Amino acid sequence: HRLGLIPLDIDARLFDDIEDEDEATDRNTVVFELKVTCPAKPKKDEKGADEIKVAEIDEEIVANNPHLDRATLAAAKKQAIETPGRPYTKHVYSGDLTWVPQGDQEERFPKGIKPVHDDILIAKLRPGQTIELEAHGRKGIGKDHAKYSPVATACYRLFTQVELVEP
Repeated sequence: HRLGLIPLDIDARLFDDIEDEDEATDRNTVVFELKVTCPAKPKKDEKGADEIKVAEIDEEIVANNPHLDRATLAAAKKQAIETPGRPYTKHVYSGDLTWVPQGDQEERFPKGIKPVHDDILIAKLRPGQTIELEAHGRKGIGKDHAKYSPVATACYRLFTQVELVEP
């Protein structure tokens, strides 16, 4: 549900309309990947420091290892959050989504495709939980579904005015 509401930083006019019976192509669909795991809570030594150090992973390691990809790299660089009195969690944000270019999209969008805001919360993971997904985004209009409508819910409150004619 939350994934479908994340706005993307791209000109929608550059994509073709897609009907229900149409096949997904690089001209009407954009693909994102997400692979995130919340590790076990690190143990503390006598000084209170973490025994487990997060290794610095660079792009060259990913490029030379066919078993790693960009989504794995992005997830490996993030650490879980430990707040006193709160459960040990790892927050998954829209910035963790990795664009997977399809067809000629890499040439058409040299700056890449990404969410408008990197800080939109998607999920909170507890130790041992994993999210691994491939999301396909397509252009739509509000007539098809409310999630494509760029407006917010409006509400009103009726204020009554009471006038006393005689005291």
